Amino acid sequence: MKIKSIVIAVAATAILSGCATTGSGSIDNTRLAKSAGIGCALGGVGALIFGGDRSDAIKSCVVAGGVGALASYQAQMKEARELEASARAAGMQAVVSTRPVQTSEGQTTQAFDGIVMRYNGPDVVKRTPATVQVFDRLGALGQKAQNELSVTTNGSTGCAEAVSMLVERQVFAKHKLINQCGSGDSVIQVTPLPVV
Repeated sequence: MKIKSIVIAVAATAILSGCATTGSGSIDNTRLAKSAGIGCALGGVGALIFGGDRSDAIKSCVVAGGVGALASYQAQMKEARELEASARAAGMQAVVSTRPVQTSEGQTTQAFDGIVMRYNGPDVVKRTPATVQVFDRLGALGQKAQNELSVTTNGSTGCAEAVSMLVERQVFAKHKLINQCGSGDSVIQVTPLPVV
């Protein structure tokens, strides 16, 4: 009976973790649900191991699930901030944008809402080591993201090379490319696509 209650609580927390609210954009619900579910399971089992009853296990599950969801947002923000720092180290202007989100447990935190990187075309064409590192980090962010991202490329010099480096890192296997090479400033913008 206790195990059945924990399984039900884990499933409920995973479902509820997808109910985070935001003003716009998309949340990485798969990653969020996984973190919340793991937190819930650990909290529920921990309560039972240390002498709690079913009620204690469910309460611990909900609390730990909320902590897991919060940790997921923080991990995604850490990855975005590392990409931003790498871009700046390569001489690019880079800005991460965030938005407040509230989990189903009422916790508020900042979630990734996008990054804009103004690149130096000649550095991208030359594939300088610092520039390659930026694209490696961008590729890693794309590989880890469970929600679909939109990657918009603009500019003339280096824009096609930027798209090529993103293709090499298989960013577009899961995400959408908006190729606007040949127009505008030399910019790469990554944003979560809205869930419809």
